[in-house]
Amino acid sequence: MEGFSEGSCFVIEDLDNGTKTTLEKDGLYYFNATIGFKAPRFIIHISTPLPKTVAEASCNNSQDGSITINNPSTTASTIQLKDNAGNLIKEAIVTSNNAYTFDKLAIGTYQLSYPMVTECGNMNQTVNIEATKEVNANFEVSAQEVTTNEEVNFTTSQSKGNNLTWDFGDGTTAIGESSIKHQYQEAGIYNVSLTNIKGECSITESITLNVSKGIQSQANSMEVSQQNGEFYAVFNFSENTLATIRLTNALGQEIATTQQFEGKNGRVRLQLENAAEGVYMIILNDGTESITKKIVKQ
Repeated sequence: MEGFSEGSCFVIEDLDNGTKTTLEKDGLYYFNATIGFKAPRFIIHISTPLPKTVAEASCNNSQDGSITINNPSTTASTIQLKDNAGNLIKEAIVTSNNAYTFDKLAIGTYQLSYPMVTECGNMNQTVNIEATKEVNANFEVSAQEVTTNEEVNFTTSQSKGNNLTWDFGDGTTAIGESSIKHQYQEAGIYNVSLTNIKGECSITESITLNVSKGIQSQANSMEVSQQNGEFYAVFNFSENTLATIRLTNALGQEIATTQQFEGKNGRVRLQLENAAEGVYMIILNDGTESITKKIVKQ
């Protein structure tokens, strides 16, 4: 029996008394021999599922796996594809000397069921579809309930070398980092996502972040202002402070060298004169706090 497919049915028919008995693994069948009975005494009836070919999904989150059923017999056969819980996905009739493919399948466990009734009941087969490549974008966040200007840490187990893209939901993105910090300037609900791309495989995972308005510091402030078409980083500190200014595009790529400001109060003109029109991020850091401001150059 081990040489036959799962779901195969074996029935022994006793021609002496006309009874049919289902054979099971390690089972026994008892009978009385009759002198003079002409051979054959028994006929074994075997019902087996049709031959199948399974194609793996290209990625663990894609739906391009398939199960192909071949019917080399002279009669048509009805086959049902079900999920692992037994829910019907699709039913097909495979004509004689033909094949049928259940396609667009995700990874998982499926059942092939033959609704025809045999002495063993309906034939069923378990089929597993796996992935040729696996990719995930799982990540963790230090807190999902935060306040404005509070530093939030995002980390993923994916290596830095992977094609990773963070989208913080406020128009800010970053590329290639497995650990990154971010601050939100406005209260609201933000959908934060991480996309991981490996060759032709890609997947995006996301979480929801609730940002409430925090207490603003009155002693120190870092802002971005615009005057006569020019953008400035404006600083007001209670004591002498060294601050840095980074300029990035919407993809998180730096577009200019890091600028510095040292003192209590003042402003620095941002190096955007050679930048094209578009959205830019101004990242201001005074050594203890970092804030990101979004501007639009038109």
